[in-house]
Amino acid sequence: MKAVAIALALVFASDALAAPAGSESGCKFTVPEPTKLFVGVKVRTVEADCPAGKSMAHAVSVELDTQDLSFETSSATDPNVFALELPTAFLTRTHTQLAVNANLFANCCIYKLPLGPPPTTPLLGLEISGGRVLSPIGNPRHYKPYFQYVSSLLIDGHKARILIPPGPVIPRVATAITGSHLLVSRGRNVAPKTGNSQEFFGPNARTLAGLSAANDVLWLVAVDGGGANAGLTLRQSGDLMIALKAFSAINLDGGGSTSLAVEAHDGSTQLLNSPKDNQAGCTVPKDGGCERFVGAIFGIHASYLGPAPR
Repeated sequence: MKAVAIALALVFASDALAAPAGSESGCKFTVPEPTKLFVGVKVRTVEADCPAGKSMAHAVSVELDTQDLSFETSSATDPNVFALELPTAFLTRTHTQLAVNANLFANCCIYKLPLGPPPTTPLLGLEISGGRVLSPIGNPRHYKPYFQYVSSLLIDGHKARILIPPGPVIPRVATAITGSHLLVSRGRNVAPKTGNSQEFFGPNARTLAGLSAANDVLWLVAVDGGGANAGLTLRQSGDLMIALKAFSAINLDGGGSTSLAVEAHDGSTQLLNSPKDNQAGCTVPKDGGCERFVGAIFGIHASYLGPAPR
């Protein structure tokens, strides 16, 4: 497919411990100092205190001007079909240091494991890895949800941006993943205001991505949901990203798909978030839950703070 550079509607990323003035989310956020994970990569656990209850959000910040950073996404078996994979398995297979679930995918939750290999499934929205288009802009043929999956995070070298493409034209970038809704634009919360329990609008576990105003810091956030965690609505997620200083942000995926995996200092694979599912087949359970097989995963290669684990 011929990649064409096009003029796209830029949606770019502020600070606060409480929700911004005029916000309808009603949440307050406790944002601690971060802890270093890798060179240029830090993590902090944010407490969100919202009307429906409290939740924990695990926020990773990535300084994009750091040397030796590189990115990749999960690969397709053909242009329209993806094999489901555990984020922790992707991290091990690709030797990445951090991995999160990315694009949503059709028929996510109908499989039964470990009765057989994970089924294949079409992705929703643009995905690019190594400059190769794995999934096109828009939705698979015959899949017609009530919103389009076009809010994309694009990365090319050390440059990143969040964009909404105006049409089915592929941008010329090295890496791209796509979410469901734009949450923050130019430092303002633009997420849907509805808070009902249908689909993605009600409180839920979520995976979020955001950028700073200068597009030099990337945030990847996994919000816990289920158990003692109430989860966040899309509107509350927008306020969370603003509290982290994001100037633009999108919702990637959520619910049982939410996963944030990292390589530990001893070389083992760990989940930072508490997964919501409890299905057979996972290899890294945590807090009584298991990560879900997902259709798209975004991985980061980063340098160790000290000697490489053996």
